[in-house]
Amino acid sequence: MPIKYQILTLGIVGNLLIAGIMYFGSDFREGRQSEVSSESLAELYETAWFVSSEASYLEHISKWNPDTFVGDFVDFWNPDVNLFPDEADEKTGVALARVLRRRSGHSRTDAGVYTNPLFDAILSNRLDDAQFLFEYLFKGDLESKNLSFVMVYTPLGQQVYCGSSGGYGVDACGRDAVAAFTDGLTSFINSTNKPTRGIIRIDDQSGRSRFTLNQSLRFSLKDNNGDIIAAVVVGRNLFENLVLFEDKYSIRAGVYTSGESISIEDYGVEDAGGGRFGINNIDSMMARARTLKTSRGDRFSVPEKELGASITVFPVSNLPGAADASLVVLKDEKASYQQLSEYELYTYIVIVIAFILISILLLSVMSKAFGGITRAISVLQGLTKGELDEALPARTGVLVSDKDEVGQLANALESYRAQLRALEDLRSAQAGRRRQRDAVIIEKMSVLADQLEGRAKELMLADIQNMQAGTESDSDQDGETASIEMMSLAFSRMSDEVNSLIEARTEELEVARNEADEANLAKSRFFANMSHELRTPLTAIIGYGEMIAEDCEDLGYDDLLPDVKKITTSGKYLLELINSVLDLQKIEAGKMELYMTSFSIEAMLVALRDINTPLAEKNANQFLIEYENGLGTMFQDETKVSQCLTNFLSNAFKFTNEGTVTLAIEPFDENGADMIRFNVQDTGVGMTPEQLTTVFEEYQQGERSTRAETAQRGTGLGLSLTKSYAELMGGRVEAESEKGVGSTFGFIIPREFSNEDTGETLDPIVRNLDDQSIVVLIDDDPVMHDVVKRTLSKSGVTMVGATNGERGLEIVRESKPKLILLDVYMSGRDGWSILREVKSDPDLKDIPVVMVTQLSEERFAKSLGADGYFTKPIDRKRFVEEISRILSAASRSEQVLVIDDDENTRTLLSRILAEEGWQSIVANDGIDGLEKINELGAKDEKPSLIVLDIDMPRMDGFEFLEVYSRDIPVERRSPVLIFSGKDLSTMQRDLLAQYENVKGVQSKEDVPGLTALIKEIQQEATASS
Repeated sequence: MPIKYQILTLGIVGNLLIAGIMYFGSDFREGRQSEVSSESLAELYETAWFVSSEASYLEHISKWNPDTFVGDFVDFWNPDVNLFPDEADEKTGVALARVLRRRSGHSRTDAGVYTNPLFDAILSNRLDDAQFLFEYLFKGDLESKNLSFVMVYTPLGQQVYCGSSGGYGVDACGRDAVAAFTDGLTSFINSTNKPTRGIIRIDDQSGRSRFTLNQSLRFSLKDNNGDIIAAVVVGRNLFENLVLFEDKYSIRAGVYTSGESISIEDYGVEDAGGGRFGINNIDSMMARARTLKTSRGDRFSVPEKELGASITVFPVSNLPGAADASLVVLKDEKASYQQLSEYELYTYIVIVIAFILISILLLSVMSKAFGGITRAISVLQGLTKGELDEALPARTGVLVSDKDEVGQLANALESYRAQLRALEDLRSAQAGRRRQRDAVIIEKMSVLADQLEGRAKELMLADIQNMQAGTESDSDQDGETASIEMMSLAFSRMSDEVNSLIEARTEELEVARNEADEANLAKSRFFANMSHELRTPLTAIIGYGEMIAEDCEDLGYDDLLPDVKKITTSGKYLLELINSVLDLQKIEAGKMELYMTSFSIEAMLVALRDINTPLAEKNANQFLIEYENGLGTMFQDETKVSQCLTNFLSNAFKFTNEGTVTLAIEPFDENGADMIRFNVQDTGVGMTPEQLTTVFEEYQQGERSTRAETAQRGTGLGLSLTKSYAELMGGRVEAESEKGVGSTFGFIIPREFSNEDTGETLDPIVRNLDDQSIVVLIDDDPVMHDVVKRTLSKSGVTMVGATNGERGLEIVRESKPKLILLDVYMSGRDGWSILREVKSDPDLKDIPVVMVTQLSEERFAKSLGADGYFTKPIDRKRFVEEISRILSAASRSEQVLVIDDDENTRTLLSRILAEEGWQSIVANDGIDGLEKINELGAKDEKPSLIVLDIDMPRMDGFEFLEVYSRDIPVERRSPVLIFSGKDLSTMQRDLLAQYENVKGVQSKEDVPGLTALIKEIQQEATASS
């Protein structure tokens, strides 16, 4: 079957399927809507019926309740009230009391037990008088049919009175009338201790009249002792309410019980064929309602389109006696159902017409489309055979367009034909150029042959003859093959000379590389030494400057104070320059370490706001941070991210006056990677395009205005460092600027740092492992497990991981791995203790062990038990705070041993400690420090704290710690605070972590931080004691 007919068939089937789905969906929706509306209708009718019935009860029955009645009936049931003392009989006009005396034979002076003649007649067993009085009480309500019946019984079941109004159905006081309570009459009477509502059914034993259902109230008459002397039952036929209910809502209603059903037609009120409210067949509808109740329950409402009405069923009442009685409400809906049927018919007609039109249109479009495709196939076959004049005829029609599929196919064929023609022309041109090229090669080879002798010359001439024969070939393919062979031969002749040149050049490059390596090594050593040698004198410059500034403030030398502060400010600026140069050197040498942690971006932004708000206020700038909630976390070097953003922000604040600086954060996806963009936008002076091109270069300041305008200075290293940090963390920086408008600097890095080279340090060992090898990694950091596993999987090595030392040792003993990767710092047992156990076990000692650690600054400080990290030069305030932390304020008189080879640093620290109330002991190096400790030990004393430099002559800080830990008992050891101007490597930090008494690492550029750390350590020592 052709494709167009397949598509047409699928279109027709699809339309039919859609129509079916729409039909069944509409039918289902209609059913659900009908169920919902039916439930609402049932609730509406039931509520209306309840309100109507309750209103009838309150109006006609409730007034006789002895507990609630008011008005004219207030004393009817009171035994001590003289009932109707002055009223005259309607027929005789004689007072009722006189009539009663005459009927009973009593004189005026005879007194009964009760003042109320009704109670007196009942207790005296004068039932005629009692009947007379009850008839008198209820006559009006019975004649007006407000009540259907009144029955009065003695406690023994003797009927005192029965009165009825006639009305619908069986006469309640007739000879054949049987009330539902008759079988248990005595129990029924004695249960009327309190007034009780209910539904009472009254049947006709003879079957001549239909039963009735009655709203009822039963209550008892009690003497002064509380004994029941009579029970009264009053009732009102529900059909009195039913007629009112029908008239009010223009509906028909009936009642059915488990045995039979009844409507007002059964009482002879209406003609069953009269069509009351449009209901002509009420008997069949009642029968249908009885059938539906079996499946739908006691309460429902359903539309019956065949009967032309809706049938609603619900319980007649929830009062006792109405358990099996249900009310059926019938509503004429023939007009609504007729409209619905017509709507459905019109809908089906429209669907059929639309289906036919769509099918015709689809057939027309496909005929045109596939006719064009068929013609296009014929043209393509002709072009394939080389008939380049083949083309599609012009298309005509209303729906024809060059942008439809057939039009695009025609355009593609035309492009293909043009390309074939261009290729044919190109092939001819290439053949001509090939012949020219071959002629040149033959000429050059002939010159080369003339320079050769002997057998080599003969071979060359033979090759030239073969090439000449190939160039004369008529076939393009044969000519191209010959040309390729000729070029290959020419290049092979030159290869020997080229190889000799390459060997000579390679030797020169190796010599240059070795010289460059030696130069880089010398530069690294120079910068490493400069780190210590420059920071150490800066300790004295900044420290003494701050102390002189304090003395000037205390002595009132306010004229000297600005000059002294310029000294400290210049020293700190020099320190910033040194740190920037050293960081650049580390990046160039590939030794810059990243300390990755998972941190909250929003928490970092809060810290940036606190730090940079004073900078913004300095030039009256507004500082805004914009981002959407839920930025989440990052796995990056938090310190360097903050440093980069601070560099951008400080520049923005510096070159903006009374403007706005905005930090905007935006997550986005880039090539499947989750990236974070930090944009710093200012409304400052801006930059020219020339300045923008050099803004990220080292030692290029890229000034945005003249020095006179901004009075700013800089080294040109901040933005360069930011660029280097961004690239180191897997990201990049961007910059846009317009002179006089402002600038925008972008810092873009991945949310999760992924260093594919993390495992390169393991490669020399991993390369010696085969693909059946097992490596055990013992590390409590799940991220490290993932990194190492990915690294080893590239070499086909199986990794087994453990997150604690004990489990790791079990795995090592069971699997005997080829290699153990061991973290230094873990919860529980650390890496050093596991390493000692492995090396002391004869079965495990030969297994290679590689120590793996990726500590951040924060984790490293915690592993040492410190709360801060300090480098030279020192900050006096923080120095005091750290000292206080260690020694506590209560022990200021205790001794602090300062071990440092720089005299200025020793003097500065001693002076600071003395001002804070501590006694200092100084030592020139590690050996001198041990001697001071031994001198104190001879006096049974020890220093409260040791402040230790790392880089010293004779014995450095590491050697001192080793000897100190070996020779001094644990109970006599003092806390040690590392105070160094040298950047510590990860290995050096790992070595320091072995010593439990090392409480922190303090920078010499932060003397106040050192005192703060001492205080904190002192407080911890006091708390532990």
